Amino acid sequence: MSVHQLQRTPKDLAQARRPAYHPRAVTVHRTTARARNSSRTSEPLWGHAVGFRILLAVAFAGCTAAIDLEALEDGVCESGFKACDETCVPTDNPLFGCEAQSCAPCAIPNATGVCSPDGVCEVAVCDPNFADCTPGDSDNGCLVDLAHDPLNCGECGSACELDNAKPLCANRRCAIGVCDEGWGDCDDTDANGCEADLTTDVAHCGACDEPCDDSEQCVDGICTI
Repeated sequence: MSVHQLQRTPKDLAQARRPAYHPRAVTVHRTTARARNSSRTSEPLWGHAVGFRILLAVAFAGCTAAIDLEALEDGVCESGFKACDETCVPTDNPLFGCEAQSCAPCAIPNATGVCSPDGVCEVAVCDPNFADCTPGDSDNGCLVDLAHDPLNCGECGSACELDNAKPLCANRRCAIGVCDEGWGDCDDTDANGCEADLTTDVAHCGACDEPCDDSEQCVDGICTI
């Protein structure tokens, strides 16, 4: 080893430790770094784009698309739309009616309305505990209260009929409203109506749980010997 090699300066030592410059290696490292940064930023942007497309699809599927008349060149809605409140809305959107010349909502009593292919406002589904028991008349709504109507108790056409009683419908079930005169519901059972004859029953003479003595009989609701 020469004297010159032994007498190296600190600057020479620092340069000896520094790795050799390879342009290709630097390019690869920079390209990899850019790829990593790109992947971090592209994922959320892609997610937002997909979410936006989903929102658009839901909006159009629900017939909620609306177009401002001012945005149109001639101020006239295209086919399948009509002008309501200076906005073009679908002609089959029940919120704006089913007729091409009307913007009155498709409102049906006790029901959710829908526009038929012929442009008629009709029942889509009845509200809970209500029914359309006259399906041929599509515009009268769901007028029957299945929870309280004794002629349609629980379902259309299911009338309450109980022996010796005037029935009522309570929570979709037939029940005794009031017993006929001279009769009583002494077993507290709605299904068999008012089963006890209070005018002749010695166990319920004149009223429920009013028995006659063994030697007596019940006549017109009075215990007699």
